[in-house]
Amino acid sequence: MSVTTRIAEIRAREQAATPGHWGTHYDGTGTYYIAAGLRPTPAGTVSDAVVAEVRGEPGDEQTYHDARFIADAREDLAVLLNRVDELEAALAARRTIPQPEAAAAPAQPTGWDQATFRCGQCGTVHTAATEAEYLRLVGDHQAAHELAARLDPVERRGFASVLRVILTAPGLGAEFLALVDQQARQTADEPPF
Repeated sequence: MSVTTRIAEIRAREQAATPGHWGTHYDGTGTYYIAAGLRPTPAGTVSDAVVAEVRGEPGDEQTYHDARFIADAREDLAVLLNRVDELEAALAARRTIPQPEAAAAPAQPTGWDQATFRCGQCGTVHTAATEAEYLRLVGDHQAAHELAARLDPVERRGFASVLRVILTAPGLGAEFLALVDQQARQTADEPPF
């Protein structure tokens, strides 16, 4: 799914949600009500509509934070979507102004500038110039973590040593696999890799 499509879907959900300011009301038993048009009156707290309930244990801070997140999302999303509109308009305006260095540069695909991936497990940082490259980097990095988890320390060091040799000479890796496959076909004792 493209970023443009995703933003359009977010915008549609934001527009379809109950309008107005959302607030939270705690009932004292662990339940927070997210309500539109929440206001105090002499008779108690009233609202135009209850949007959601978040249930937890009395005094549970996480339940409070979750309820505040949901209540604030109504206005936060509108602010963020307006900012996206402003940035897209500024970018479109900049594209229409001839830039001296842009005339010599090859055309770049629109809709994607770059994205940075930071791994929460190991702290590795990768930057990608396209959405496809970003998805490949994230997938490869996740697969590397899964492989490392399956190997014991001795296997990891041995595999890393082999990769260091192969990755510095890709032709060597391809030729070695071809040689092993050929020998396996000749001897039929050893299955190809």
